[in-house]
This record gives sequence, structure tokens and C-alpha cells, in this order.
Amino acid sequence: MEHLDKRIATIANKHKKKEKVKKTWEEQLSEMIEAIPKSSIELDGEDIEMKQLSLFDGCLNVYVPKDFFEVSLDTIKRNYPYVAKPQIIYQNKRDTINIGFTMFEDIVEETELILFCDIMKNSFIKVNPASKILDDGDFLLGGKLVVYYTFTSFALDGQNYNLMFLTLVGSHLFLCTLTCIKKDMDKIKPLFYGIMKTIEIKEIVSKEREEEIIEKVDEQKQSPNQLIFDKKQLLSLPIISALSIRHYRIFICKNENGETPLNNMYALNEEGEFLWSVNLCENGIDKPLPNEKSFINMEKRGEYALLGLDEEEGVAENGYYINVSDGRMLYPINMETLRRQEKERKENL
Repeated sequence: MEHLDKRIATIANKHKKKEKVKKTWEEQLSEMIEAIPKSSIELDGEDIEMKQLSLFDGCLNVYVPKDFFEVSLDTIKRNYPYVAKPQIIYQNKRDTINIGFTMFEDIVEETELILFCDIMKNSFIKVNPASKILDDGDFLLGGKLVVYYTFTSFALDGQNYNLMFLTLVGSHLFLCTLTCIKKDMDKIKPLFYGIMKTIEIKEIVSKEREEEIIEKVDEQKQSPNQLIFDKKQLLSLPIISALSIRHYRIFICKNENGETPLNNMYALNEEGEFLWSVNLCENGIDKPLPNEKSFINMEKRGEYALLGLDEEEGVAENGYYINVSDGRMLYPINMETLRRQEKERKENL
């Protein structure tokens, strides 16, 4: 009789396992999203406790497994010597799962997130053609737009599975990257999506603003090659200077009817996809730029673009170094002094 009971129990356990396999991805994700805020989840038959982190001076909260620990800055610098480093990283004890968080100073529009995400995907695949984009999408969470994609990547000891998502905290770009070894992908995937879909951003978004975001995101999807807001008009403005630096194509537009356009300097990549635009007057340059009288030229200086203006008598600063990766003005210079220094260096060679 005891032997029969054991057989019945074994059959029942097998049946339960089959039931778990039959769950759809939507059901798995729904259960994960419901369980994470309760601080305990089941992952591949294992019970895991969760904890909530408060990041970037309390601007947002995110859940991670309780046994994850923060990686030291020295370790981050050592592990990411030549690439952009996440500002904060949490990982498990075996170092098979990493979650990185970065808050950028860049101020962007919410509907630019899809464009940012597309640029990141295209750039990544171009550099890593053997990797694959597995999934992408966007959704609203608490009235905030979240854009994501998942992909495989290669590491020294094998392949990784990655989920990367972008959103805004205030007007600043927030990036989260979740990485695990590829062989654990099916097991970890519900956890990664659950973490993404349970972040809490300390910002209240009105219903009207939420509807506005949805409308503009739909517009961006319908015309992915068009640039929304002021960027649409940029491509039709007369170009008075152009420069190629690495994979950036930098353009400066002429003023229309003596008026400065909203943005008057912009960059495209080699495929002609939009990267950024800036208003030079609001970017630290205190002249009505650019127009035919004040603008002289744009020159390549190493990794930077140098804008030269008219050399008015008594003007101390009439040249500006621009960071081509985002359009930020780095520092002003005096063009006359620069020319003299360059001439002296040549003569001393």
C-alpha cells in the first residue's frame, strides 16, 4: 500500500511539472510581476527573496534578489576599462547575473526614447554582427514610457543574454542593463522582465500627459525616419557647413529671415539616422548663431568640432570646441590666439 502511495505521489508531481511547462509566457510574466512587490518569487522551482533598492537620491526604486550585492567602484573600473561603465552594478555571488544602472545628464524628450533605442540596437549589431536582437518593444509604466530590447552577446567564457531598457527620470535618461549567461536565459528571462515592469519612478504623470505621450509615440512609430518636434524642420534648412568626424556627420544650418531656428546644429550617423541636435545659442554661445556674418567655419580638431566666429576686436572668446557625441560645448577659446599658437608650433618643428 505504501509502495502504491509513493507511485501516486510521483505521478502527481510529474503532472504538476507538466502544468508548469504549459504556462504561457504571459502567465509567467503576470505571476512574476504580482510576486516581486511581495518580496518573494518562485524561479524554476526555487524560492527567492527580493529587496527594493532606492537609487540616485531616491529618484527611483527597483527590485533585485536579496542576495545580490553592490559591486565596488574599483571592480567596475577593472571590469569595464575601455567602455562606458554603469554607475551602479548589483550582481549575484557566482557573478552569473549582473544588473547595471546609469543616469545620464542628457535632457531628452520622452518620445525620443524609441529613437535612442533604435540607434543603440543598430550600433550594437553593426559592431557585433554575430549577436542577435531577440525582442523589443515599449510600454507605459505609471504614465512613463519604457523602451526595451533583448539581445545575445559574446563574452570571454561564452554567450550572454541581455535585457536593456530606457526611460526618463524627470527629464534625464535612465538606462538599465540586465545580463546573465545564455544557458540560463529561459530560467532568468521572467525575472528580468519582472524587474523592468516593477520599477517605481518618483514622478506623478497626469492622464493628459500620458495620452500625449501615447499619441507622439504612435506618430514616431508610423514614420520612424521622420524626426518629431523641431527636428522635422532641421532637414529642410539650408546647410552652410558640414563636417565628418568618425561616424558622425555634423551640420550647421543657416538662419532663416535673420531668426535663429530652434535648433541649428545637428548630427547624423553614417546611415543617415538622426543622432542629436542643439541650439548653439542656448548651448553656451552668447551670439546669434549661426548666420553668414558671424560664422566663419567648422574644423576638425581630433575628436571634436571647432566652431570659429568673426574675430571682433576686443572679443576674448570667439571659438568653441563641441563634443560631437552629443553636441555639448566643452570650452571657448580665442581664435586669434589659437592660430598664433599653431603657427608657432609649426615653425618650431
